[in-house]
Amino acid sequence: MQDMASRLPELDDKALATLQDNAERLSRLGSEAQRKAAESLLPVLKAEIASRAKARVPTRKATARRK
Repeated sequence: MQDMASRLPELDDKALATLQDNAERLSRLGSEAQRKAAESLLPVLKAEIASRAKARVPTRKATARRK
């Protein structure tokens, strides 16, 4: 079975956001095992979300070429 972190690239943006919300909730309110799992997943999740956001933002050079 794949671990969740390795599956992040396969998920769409909405699923990533839902997973982040759930991981944040579990890191506060879950059982000890859930908190540990959520806390280890959150940095990887946030990095994947940031990477996708950065890929969507056009650079100044790319924007100038389109005009």
